Amino acid sequence: MLQAVSVALLAMLAAPAPPAEPTATPPISISQRGSYDDQKAGASMVHREGLEELANWCQKNKAFLQRDDVYKTIIEIVPDHANARKFLKYSFDKKAKAWVRKRPYRAPKSGKEDVVAEYETRLAALDDALVKATLDLIKKFEDKLGPAKRGAELRELLKAAPNNARIRELLGYVAVEDGKGKLRWTTRVIVETEERRAATAKALTKVQESVPDPKAGEALKAEKDLDIDWAGVRGTERVRVLANTNVDEADAVAKMSHASWSFLPGLVGGKSRTPKGFTIYLIEGETDRSTFIDTYPGYSDADREMNRRLESAWIPNTRGIACWSGNVKTRIDHACKQTTLFFLNANFGITTKRGWLVEGIGLYVNQMVLGTRLCRHVTKSEYVDQTEPRYDFDLQDADADWMTIAGDYLDDVKPTRLAGTLGRNTSEMSPEDVVLAYALVAYICEGHGPKAMETILRRVGRGDASSVVALEELLKMTLPEIQTSLNDWLDEVGGHDF
Repeated sequence: MLQAVSVALLAMLAAPAPPAEPTATPPISISQRGSYDDQKAGASMVHREGLEELANWCQKNKAFLQRDDVYKTIIEIVPDHANARKFLKYSFDKKAKAWVRKRPYRAPKSGKEDVVAEYETRLAALDDALVKATLDLIKKFEDKLGPAKRGAELRELLKAAPNNARIRELLGYVAVEDGKGKLRWTTRVIVETEERRAATAKALTKVQESVPDPKAGEALKAEKDLDIDWAGVRGTERVRVLANTNVDEADAVAKMSHASWSFLPGLVGGKSRTPKGFTIYLIEGETDRSTFIDTYPGYSDADREMNRRLESAWIPNTRGIACWSGNVKTRIDHACKQTTLFFLNANFGITTKRGWLVEGIGLYVNQMVLGTRLCRHVTKSEYVDQTEPRYDFDLQDADADWMTIAGDYLDDVKPTRLAGTLGRNTSEMSPEDVVLAYALVAYICEGHGPKAMETILRRVGRGDASSVVALEELLKMTLPEIQTSLNDWLDEVGGHDF
């Protein structure tokens, strides 16, 4: 496991020896007037001019490698900086309208040791001046910027001063040891993911071991009147289960549902108490399925017609779920996911209009509790941009690594792709949407924890904020930055073993 070390230690190890005659760099002053963007532009211009002067100094002192490093930073700030492009061996292709290298770039020679030490001191002074000025400016306009914009400004500042420990710390980075005595920067989210995964797996095992053995129960009069032979009527203090198959299937679903309700609050927040009379019906065979849909009291004609097209459904005006898929494994899988959705609705008011939460959390819990992801609302959707890459992956494959699939997909799509997934209800979601929702839920649960997920569920469920706004405000990033962060997280942490 990676061990976090202090930022101060990393800075100390990376710091060059001071030159004999240190060069003073005047601080960048912040104007008292003008908008944030105007004052930021002024500070950036002073910093850029300082970098240009440093590049010229490197050239005069034959520190050619350091000169090119400065120019690499400059083109991060000003992509069309002609002088920087020239020294980095770029030329502008008018036909392609882009900077290209006609020959491979070869790094030049480094300066002498004393020159390099002086260079590093000058560069650190420039970076420190820019960072101080920009942080002062962000603080001055904090109320107007908001958390998402503030995070975006810090990430932009990091491009201009990539080695600044203060910015990385503010962005949630920590210095870690790689096991070979070397230190590198990574995000706190990635460091915490491994610890949280282990804690979640332990909590799930504890919950499953504490589930009581289901006891025999009695069908209610309305249930007996359906003229269905309930071979198994079982339950715990959390759930009743009626099955027309056998007692073993009823027991399995009762234990699964009980465990899910006990486990979910630690994963996403909310209360573990089930609604009074919460019931799951397990029905095998077309005859009993039709009997149940046609005669169960409280159904409207529209409800009956819709349920004939489904493999599981909530029962109108009751606290119940019915699962009538064709085989026992699929019925249990449907019962697990529908239990999760019932929990989300009862605790947070989440409905199928919030497709990414319904599908993402439902499938994520199924994977942890059962190791299956069979119950999905997926359609071949016209909502997906047909110019984006399409992936030929089988969602039915129990061994498919959805985390890797999501990462590969995000490598190739637009930085705004996640917006589509967040805006769709379950009936509009494509297979790609489902996989992205699953990965995003894992990122929040494993990388940020239950309080973060609960905040999103409560805000979205109450209608206080859209999914996009809730995520941006919680994570202090814009949506494209969240997509990038999600992809980086997937690349580094990989899949999970739940």
